[in-house]
Amino acid sequence: SIANFTWVNQSRESSLPYDFQILQNDGLKIFTDVKTTAFDFNQKIILSNNEFNFINQNPNNYHIYRVFNLNNNQPSLKICRNINQIGEHIVTHFNQLSTDIAPYLTSIQSLKFAVQPNNHILKFDDTIKL
Repeated sequence: SIANFTWVNQSRESSLPYDFQILQNDGLKIFTDVKTTAFDFNQKIILSNNEFNFINQNPNNYHIYRVFNLNNNQPSLKICRNINQIGEHIVTHFNQLSTDIAPYLTSIQSLKFAVQPNNHILKFDDTIKL
């Protein structure tokens, strides 16, 4: 169901909060961020506050493609289509923290979050062997 796609980081880091922009046959645009680890699926996924801000602006069309097991000759993929379920809470708390520290002439320039992929909120599709 893919009509077209753009690999935004193919030749260099784009600084965009996703790796692929996918246009489906139905006209829906999906933003896909590929998070890779040589280890097992349960390795934490690192996301920035900028990624979470973008996720919240595109809650129904942002997917995480988790590629894992690259070091044991069984590379696999699982897709998460509901990362926004965590994103909305993180952005709310991040914004509150930013507001709370502003009177001290302090701001947050960048923040990274380590998300456990096997938590009860995230739903990943079945494993695809690559």
